[in-house]
Amino acid sequence: MNVFSVKPWPVELLPNEVRSVPDFFIHRLAHHGIGRIEAQMPDAGEIVPWRYVRTRTGEQEEVVQLPTVLFRAALARVAMFAGIDRYCGQAIFGVEPAANWAIAAIHRFSLFICNEPQMGFWIRLYLYRIDGSQPLTGGRSNRTAKLH
Repeated sequence: MNVFSVKPWPVELLPNEVRSVPDFFIHRLAHHGIGRIEAQMPDAGEIVPWRYVRTRTGEQEEVVQLPTVLFRAALARVAMFAGIDRYCGQAIFGVEPAANWAIAAIHRFSLFICNEPQMGFWIRLYLYRIDGSQPLTGGRSNRTAKLH
């Protein structure tokens, strides 16, 4: 698994250009905790809402709105950050903790992205684990399946 680092980013600061989008979303997930950030190009309109979805409860919160004209470029930039094709793919990677993160350990992410006209334009970026912590204990993911 590749482990990357991100630029320092204040939680309250919104991305001011497309190239800052990956850093913004990585920091946002680290701030919110285990969950995902997702977005999909709407059928109509000029704005794409990006939502944080909490894994345990499904609770959603809009984290930012980006103009539709920048959405595909933002998807490509996130894909490039993760080292995958800018049109379609998935990656699992880690990120070294930033100074302002609550837990100073490797944060593990999973990215699924589609930026291809025939298949659609969407992204799901998951923060699924923080090394050294068990944030979902007692939750559904803690169950053990028995094979017979």
